[in-house]
Amino acid sequence: MDLVFVFFLGFVVSFVGSIPPAGVNLTAIRISMEQNKTQALWFSLGAIIVEGILCFGALRFASFIASHQEIDFWIKWIAVPVFLIMGIASLWPTSAPAAEVEVKEIKKNHWWKTNFTYGMFVCGINPMQVPFWLAYGTYFYSNGWLPYDLLSTLTFVIGAISGTYLLLYLFVEYAAKVLSRILKGNLSGKRLIGYIFLGLGFLQLGQNLWELFKTR
Repeated sequence: MDLVFVFFLGFVVSFVGSIPPAGVNLTAIRISMEQNKTQALWFSLGAIIVEGILCFGALRFASFIASHQEIDFWIKWIAVPVFLIMGIASLWPTSAPAAEVEVKEIKKNHWWKTNFTYGMFVCGINPMQVPFWLAYGTYFYSNGWLPYDLLSTLTFVIGAISGTYLLLYLFVEYAAKVLSRILKGNLSGKRLIGYIFLGLGFLQLGQNLWELFKTR
């Protein structure tokens, strides 16, 4: 029964935590709009594998990272250029028509060019993964909700990636369809997600500057 609780604890936290716009869910929506649902789900599968690794590492070393506040400081600043670069990449004009772009993306055969490995890459460069699981892991450990043994940690991680994958599936299944009907053309959807990335970058920058101002 304890493991069931730990599983659903990770599931709920990850499901709810994946709702706000971020690199992984926005990119999954874009791939679904530009290519198809299957490609977006392969992207999501690659993303949750990396998330599971990062979640496991953050939980196992939560006490160490929590005692080094400078790590959290630099991670928040790294998030700014990551979001801005992803936004600019989404807005960057392409000379190929939308249909040709779609065909090129789907026909990528090399392992380093698949949407599965792309999902691993996008999740891996997301600098907010570690502090997110660090914060919740420290809280759960301190309150006795998450035992320190390896089995409980693995169960929590499985629940976490399950929650993330379910939400990504819902985004791919429904959000992409809604945006496709609202927006005319794949490139319009790509521009919208690019603007969201830029907004997240500037928002993170504003939060970082505000925290610096408060400490003075």
